[in-house]
Amino acid sequence: MGSLRAIFKADGGETQKRYSISEWWLEPYTKGPGAHQHGEDDVFFVLEGTMSFFLGGKWIDAPKGSFVVAPAGTPHDFENRTGKRAGALNVSVPGDFEPAMKGIAEWFRARSPEDSRTANAPAQKKERTMPTPKKKIAAPKKKTAALKKATTIPAYNAAQTGSAKKVCVELEKLLDKGLADKKGEKKIWHGSPVWFLDGNPIAAYTVRKSGVQLLFWSGRDFNEPELLDEGSFKASHVYFADVSEIKPTAVARWLKKAKKIQWDYKNIVKRRGVLVKIGAW
Repeated sequence: MGSLRAIFKADGGETQKRYSISEWWLEPYTKGPGAHQHGEDDVFFVLEGTMSFFLGGKWIDAPKGSFVVAPAGTPHDFENRTGKRAGALNVSVPGDFEPAMKGIAEWFRARSPEDSRTANAPAQKKERTMPTPKKKIAAPKKKTAALKKATTIPAYNAAQTGSAKKVCVELEKLLDKGLADKKGEKKIWHGSPVWFLDGNPIAAYTVRKSGVQLLFWSGRDFNEPELLDEGSFKASHVYFADVSEIKPTAVARWLKKAKKIQWDYKNIVKRRGVLVKIGAW
């Protein structure tokens, strides 16, 4: 699972599903699964370092030796905001959620390095490599202060330069138009402009080293040859190096499918990494 590792000491099969015991280890500046809730009681004992826990609507720092209890149905999360490795022992009652770990692991692997790092993480020296498009896009080597502080999509677009800026502005217009008949929302999420329908992520774009990536969370089932698979789940993407490469009719067609063909990412953590279809299609 990359910078997050789980080790099961006693699983549901060994305890007749009464409880499960596991260790969770996070490398420096690593996010956890995101805020979620489930039907099991979770008890954490910090074994090493300092873990940050989200509980009761706020974050708390728990140093080595701390106990943290998340009752069933309580939204909670954990992450390592420090520069040293941290780990916690977890007891989950009742047990037997281990069969879902494969899906959870795939979800973690599908996250980009940027989305896996905590907000206070120091800047990385190396950037994630991407497929090279027909043209190379002019992208800043380092994020500007304006981009780091961007809390709205117009601010995100304005912080870009050259071809990337034009591509972002055009994609925002097309996404707004294509989803105008649905009551959704758009916002900066994990550092990128994202469009949602009923809380479920539908589409997003992100300026990468090799171009502007347009991503559809359920695009793998659109049956569109121009869209390439992304990650281990159902997402697909396409890159644009210049605004002239964008075909409005194609984007409109993809968005029409995106409104009908949806996998439930909103509840993926609650379902322990399992994706289910939304509606019949």
